[in-house]
Amino acid sequence: MSAVTRCHSHREPRPASLAVRRPEDALAVILTAAASPARPETICVVLDHAHRGLGVIVVDGAMSDDGIFEIAQVVLRAADGRGTIGAVVLATARPGRSYQPTADDHDRWFELRARFEATGVELLDWFLIAGGFVASLAELTDSKWLWLDDQAR
Repeated sequence: MSAVTRCHSHREPRPASLAVRRPEDALAVILTAAASPARPETICVVLDHAHRGLGVIVVDGAMSDDGIFEIAQVVLRAADGRGTIGAVVLATARPGRSYQPTADDHDRWFELRARFEATGVELLDWFLIAGGFVASLAELTDSKWLWLDDQAR
């Protein structure tokens, strides 16, 4: 996947038993869960250590950009050393705004990745969705590739 891609409505369910191996797999899950028409929301895909689906959390409504930390904290509390949650993918829909991350979004990404890493959970990516496009913070920041598919970028 490139750092920015056009998103297409995807409504076909993906079996949880299939590993989420690359960003396109995660986007298929995210776009299935996303509201249509688009509205402000954050979607969190929760995976086990083999990157198979454990669940999807959708937080509906507008919130401050720093609200992503509150969502991350909920997921981290759920993980709390149990060893069940192995990886997470975040996506924030920002209709009416740019899909391009701000400098503050870049800072948020690195802070989020550090928080997840400290608890032993991989934060695979954080996607920003707006105007029919998706931007990958992992790709745009040239972050370490954590996806199972070893064909990094």
